Amino acid sequence: MKKKAGSAPGQSILRKKAEKKLGKKIVHEKTSNLLADANKLVHELQVHQIELELQNEELIRIRLELETALQKYTDLFEFAPVGYFTVEADGKIDQVNLSGSILLGKTRSLIKNRSFYLFISEKEMPIFENFLTEVFKSNGKKQCELSIIGKEGKHLTVHIEGVVAALEKHCRMSVIDITELRESENFLKEKELLLRESQRVGKLGSYVLDIPLNKWTSSEVLDDIFGISEGYKKNIDNWNAIIHPDMKEEMKIYLKEYVLAEGNTFDKEYKIIRPSDGEIRWLWGRGEVTYQYDGTPVRMIGVIKDITENKIAELKLKKLNEELAELSASKDKFLSLIAHDLKSPFTNILGFSEILLEEAENISPKELKNFAAEVHKSARQIFELLENLLEWAYSQRDKIKIAPVVFNLKNLFDDELRILKINALRKNITLNFALPEHVNIKADKNMFKTILRNIISNAIKYTRKNGNVDVTAEIKSEFAEFSITDDGVGMDKQTLEGIFKMGNKHNSRGTENEKGTGLGLILCREFIQKHNCKLWAESELGKGSTVKFTMPIA
Repeated sequence: MKKKAGSAPGQSILRKKAEKKLGKKIVHEKTSNLLADANKLVHELQVHQIELELQNEELIRIRLELETALQKYTDLFEFAPVGYFTVEADGKIDQVNLSGSILLGKTRSLIKNRSFYLFISEKEMPIFENFLTEVFKSNGKKQCELSIIGKEGKHLTVHIEGVVAALEKHCRMSVIDITELRESENFLKEKELLLRESQRVGKLGSYVLDIPLNKWTSSEVLDDIFGISEGYKKNIDNWNAIIHPDMKEEMKIYLKEYVLAEGNTFDKEYKIIRPSDGEIRWLWGRGEVTYQYDGTPVRMIGVIKDITENKIAELKLKKLNEELAELSASKDKFLSLIAHDLKSPFTNILGFSEILLEEAENISPKELKNFAAEVHKSARQIFELLENLLEWAYSQRDKIKIAPVVFNLKNLFDDELRILKINALRKNITLNFALPEHVNIKADKNMFKTILRNIISNAIKYTRKNGNVDVTAEIKSEFAEFSITDDGVGMDKQTLEGIFKMGNKHNSRGTENEKGTGLGLILCREFIQKHNCKLWAESELGKGSTVKFTMPIA
C-alpha cells in the first residue's frame, strides 16, 4: 500500500510513531517476492492498526481535556457571582445559572422556559423590551438598567449586558445586582445635597488650594459668595483681586507670611468686592495647610463664611453701645445742669424770703414789691423748668401718645401767638408771618403748639431789641416746611452741633439776660420725631439763626 501524496502533517507524524512502535517487532528474513509482498501488506496493516490505536488514545486524551475544561466553565457559569441567562427574542429563559436563580429567588426549574418579563415591574418592561430589540437587531453588546422583582418580592436594581453570537437565536445575558451600589450613590447624593443646602443656608463655602499648581477648587456656595462665574481663573492672584482695596496688601502679607511661611492656621475676617455685582461683603475664612516632609506647603483646605449681616449687626451694636455710653454721659451732665438751674432760683427765693422774715418791720412797701417780684420771677422760672422737664420725661417713657387731628394752620397761629407777641413787644421785636392760606396740618395739636412756642420764644430770646423774627411755611409734597429766622446773636459751629443734644446745654441767657430751661429744643426734637418729621438749624455767629422743621399736611 502506497502512501498517498499530500497527506496531512499530523498523519505523517502519526505514521512515524506507528512504524517506530512496530519496528521493534519486525524479523528480517529472506523471502520470495510473493512472500515479500504479503509481508509488506501485513506491515502496512499493522502500521494502520497502530495509527488507529494512537488516534483513539489522542481522542480519549482530548475528550478528557474537553470534559475538564467543560467542568471548569460549568463551575464558572454556575458559581459566578453574576447572574447568567440565555433568553430568546420574546424574553423566554432557556438557561440560568445558580446566581441568576438566587437573584430571582426561585429554583431553576421554576425559571427555565418562563418569560423574563415576569420578573420585571410593569413600568420597567418597555426598557427591557427595547433592550432585547436592540440586541437582536444589532448583534452587538447592549446594556440597560432596570428594576426586577427578586426574592420575597423585593425590588432590585440590576445592570444587564447582553449579546447575540453569530448564527445563534438566543441572547447571552449577564445580570448584576447593583441595588446596594445605587443605594450608596443615592445616600451620597443626599449627603452632598444636604451639605450643599447646609452650606447655602449657612452661607458657608469650602475650597481646596493646590499650592504648587497655584490653583484652587471651590464649592458652588463659595463661588456664589465670591460672586464669580464658572470660567473664573481660580488662583491666589485672582483671590487677592476680589479683596477690598483697603485690605488687599494686608491679606496678601497675611497669607504669604503668617499662614504659608509660618504654618499658622488661616483664621481672619476680611472684605471683598464681588465681581458679579460690585457688592461689598464681609467674609470669615478658616483654613489648614499641609506640608511635605521638607516643610514645603502643598495644600490648604478650608471654609469661608459670608458674615456680612453679622458684621453689620456687630457694627450697629458697637455704634449703639457708643451712643448709649454717650447718652448716659449726656444724661448725667443734663441732670447736673438741671440741678444747677433749679438751685439758682431756689437760692433767690430762700434769700428774699429770709430777708422778709427777718426784716419785715423795716422793709418799705416799694422794697417789698421788688422782693415779691423777684420771688415770683424765680418761682416762675422753676415752674417752667419743671413743666418742660415733666413733658420731656413723659415723652421718654412713651407716656405721651401722639393724637393727630386736622386743623387750620393760620387759625392756630392767630390763637397761639398772642402771648409770643407780648414777649416780642417787651424787646420791641417785630414778628413777621408769611403763611399760606387754607393749609391744614395733620398733627398732634398740643405738641405742635409746644414746638411753635419753644422755637419762636428762643428766636425772641436771642434777638436784640428792635430786631426781627420771621416765621414762614412752604408746602413741599406731603409736608409743610416751617422756618423761624431771627437776626440775633447766632451760634458758632460747635454750639450749633449740640443744640438738639442732651447734655450739650450752652449759655442759655438771652440778649436781655433771659433765663431758659435748656429743654425746649430737646422737647421739640422728641415731638417732631414722633410725627416722623425732621428738625434742623442753620446759623452763623453774629448773623442770626434759622430753625426749620417739617409737619405733615392733610
